[in-house]
Amino acid sequence: MKTLFIGSASGYSGKSLVAICLGKILQEKGLKVGFFKPLGTAPCMECDSVVDEDAVNIKKILGLDDGLADICPVVITHDLLMKMFKGELPDQKPAIASAYEKVSKGKDVMIIGGGRTISEGRAIGAPTTDLIREFDWRCLIVDRYFNKVSLDIIFAYKQTLKDRMDGLILNRVEEHNRSHVEKLIVPFLAKNGIPVVGMIPNDATLSAVSVSALCTALGGELLGAQDKGDMLVHNFVVGAMNVDVSRAATASASARTRRSSQAATAWTCRWRPWKHPRASSSSPAASRPTP
Repeated sequence: MKTLFIGSASGYSGKSLVAICLGKILQEKGLKVGFFKPLGTAPCMECDSVVDEDAVNIKKILGLDDGLADICPVVITHDLLMKMFKGELPDQKPAIASAYEKVSKGKDVMIIGGGRTISEGRAIGAPTTDLIREFDWRCLIVDRYFNKVSLDIIFAYKQTLKDRMDGLILNRVEEHNRSHVEKLIVPFLAKNGIPVVGMIPNDATLSAVSVSALCTALGGELLGAQDKGDMLVHNFVVGAMNVDVSRAATASASARTRRSSQAATAWTCRWRPWKHPRASSSSPAASRPTP
């Protein structure tokens, strides 16, 4: 059985998307694919149980038969954190090991979903890095390229995982940044033993949300154009809660602008430009800057 741990160098890097795409490609090749996420950080309710949202979505998309409690055995909830703070939290590693053994049985490939950082799980006694070593997972890191690369985190992964780190995928690379990434970033990382195995171009549609999904998430109501619920929303503007707050915010901003303008004017008046004595017929005292 082959294993691949997909970690992240930054939040919302696209590791779940990479896991889904790889899973689909491998399934199309006739391989039996499983998914496992040892630590869930996005709790939600499903069938009256607290489960991880990523586990729910990937189970549905890949059509997996495994139970959600086995796909993601530990979900970081408020109750779990309270037990941790009180010293009442039992060792989580046995539950993770048992669930992984059950989910991986009979699979050709196991895709393991990591968290947002390399240090995830350390506080509850189940560090991701320890799990990677204990289960001998191969690792692929995903980073969202937003005019920079999370170099420190990527290097921390490399130093910790060593030869287990197989490569890096740069996601959401804008077209105007592609040449810079290919000519500078990729060679630099390669020299440090970190091969960039893929670059995913930015596609605004992938981060958009439909009008109906937005209404559902906000608990809102679509007042008009009922047939336009499938339209995609690419940008959001969050306004004030009411008109009075909006007016107060506008007035406050205007006041700050006036104060800044007045301060700038006062500073300009205090410091007159210096002139060389030969360029002016005024007295020497007038040619020096006034404190």
